[in-house]
Amino acid sequence: MVEIYMVREIKDDAGNPTGRYRRTVHSDEDPERLCFPLCQCKDGHATADEARDCPHAQRDIDEHSPGIGDLAGELAELIEWVDAHLDSNVSDAYKQHPLAQDWARVAKASEEAGEAIDALIGMTGQNPRKGVYSTLECLTDELADVALTGLYAIQHFTKDRDRTMRILLHRARHHRERIEGASSSASA
Repeated sequence: MVEIYMVREIKDDAGNPTGRYRRTVHSDEDPERLCFPLCQCKDGHATADEARDCPHAQRDIDEHSPGIGDLAGELAELIEWVDAHLDSNVSDAYKQHPLAQDWARVAKASEEAGEAIDALIGMTGQNPRKGVYSTLECLTDELADVALTGLYAIQHFTKDRDRTMRILLHRARHHRERIEGASSSASA
């Protein structure tokens, strides 16, 4: 496992540098493929920018995207796999302290939320010292990490992928009911 600190320049429509996108990656895989949405045409793009500009990029994503039913099943399997991987790959000393593992899973969701906030600050150029150093794509990736980390934490406590998915669905329905209730009382 390697830690790679990625820095990528962000350019405006005219090709002028407007900032930088920073991200730390922990992987044995090619960092270009991890950090950026790339074309899957296997033309051997040298950079993420070349792959992003390839005419095959979006089509390949659309052609290989599973249906929504497949997505739910795959998501449940991935959540279960990540949870088992995280549980089994901590040090023996850490395994002896299950409460520490509980805290780590919940705290990780907060850490990911901080990264989403940083991406929003970077996308909007809110910090004049740093300028624009992020994109909408980076922000949505970070928000997805927040959501997934929350699901991994739920799975850590339930150890039942079906129950984890039912909790997610229950909360989504609860949110809808609250919104519908607020809408109906506002119009009354």
